[in-house]
Amino acid sequence: MFRLSDSTRRLVTLALFVLLCAAPTVTLSALGLWRRLPGRTVSEQRRLSLLLGQPVRLQSLRHLSPSAVLYEGLEIHDPETAAVLVRCDRLRVARQSSSPDKHGALAGPRLRLTAGTLALDAESVRWLWPLMERLLQRRMGAGPPQIELVAESIAVCGAEADFAIKQVRSRVTLRSEASQIELGLQVEGYETPKPVYLRIVRNRQLRPPVDGFDVFTGDGPLPCGLFAAVFPVFGGLGEGARFEGYLVANRAADGWEGEVLGELQNVDLKELVGRRFPHEMSGAGRVALERVRFRAGRVVSAQGAFHASNGRIGRSLINALRGQLQLQGDFAGSGSGSLVPYEELGVRFYFDAAGLRIWGDCPASPAGTMIVYGYGQRLLQPAEPERPQRLPAAIAALSGSGEEELLFSPRTAWLIERLPLGRPGPAAAAAAPSGGVEPAPR
Repeated sequence: MFRLSDSTRRLVTLALFVLLCAAPTVTLSALGLWRRLPGRTVSEQRRLSLLLGQPVRLQSLRHLSPSAVLYEGLEIHDPETAAVLVRCDRLRVARQSSSPDKHGALAGPRLRLTAGTLALDAESVRWLWPLMERLLQRRMGAGPPQIELVAESIAVCGAEADFAIKQVRSRVTLRSEASQIELGLQVEGYETPKPVYLRIVRNRQLRPPVDGFDVFTGDGPLPCGLFAAVFPVFGGLGEGARFEGYLVANRAADGWEGEVLGELQNVDLKELVGRRFPHEMSGAGRVALERVRFRAGRVVSAQGAFHASNGRIGRSLINALRGQLQLQGDFAGSGSGSLVPYEELGVRFYFDAAGLRIWGDCPASPAGTMIVYGYGQRLLQPAEPERPQRLPAAIAALSGSGEEELLFSPRTAWLIERLPLGRPGPAAAAAAPSGGVEPAPR
């Protein structure tokens, strides 16, 4: 054992102090100062903009710990118009390192995002889909990451009406065989027995990989305006219109294909008919969508029922339908007033590329009754309801024009683009149920 001189001991002590105390303190202080410099926020804005593919603006950035950061005043902008698409007052991002799961396999890093209030513009939905696709297409290595998002509330603005969404929970699972994004939520004022569920999937077990999604309304009706931002067909049904059901779709070579099952409730018939066609109709309708199949933006086949009660229907519309669809009954085509009050209206339908079939379905009337109006008069189904009728004839009756004018009429352009007016293909034939009225099993 040797003794150190006083000067040597002082030098050793000073060196240990600098190495163990002063250097870490200075380093951490410098790091903290660097993280608070304005340039650091600007640098993080650039990094997030490159990551998301959209311009990002940040009010401030705080590092809560080495593995957690807090973004304040986060905004995502449209690159062309500079409009704010998404606004978040605060977003906390915490990261946990990889660790073995209960089976001993290495689980990927876990990323947990906790948001305050999100303001979402309806137009931003067009941007969100490519972002989710890029996330699902990410290459998977060992121990894929797991991402969870929890938000206090989301305000959806710019649709047919504004909606407040709460109890938002999302989970992203990225795996080599398949990746998916799951989202559960409740819409304020329209609480459903179960959370609204949305899932977006990329299946890599198929070649080439296939993207798909499904939506479930949670065993309760939701406003159609909430869906209209993504699915325009749900628009223009009236402020009180609701949809309850299920929608599933997969991406095919020529676009999206899938099916819808559910019910449209409280459809404003004045909004649905009066704003699109030169006829008058009023009342609240209910449309049961027993199975609607679509492909590449066009309906392949549709089966369901339409019911309404205690409304009014234009004489011109009844006469046009009688003439084009060979409806039977004792309807008085003449009389005072352009509107006829009806007590009940019930129609079952099935159509595909082969044509349209309709049956009377008024519950409190004899079989085959389609409309019951004043003094017990009835309008009945065609004499041969099983015989398909031409879809252009029904469109012509609604539009009040001849069939030769359908392609040039702005009233019918959106129908022509969405209905199966060509020859029936294999998908249409497979969709046709026995007898044309029984719902196909799922």
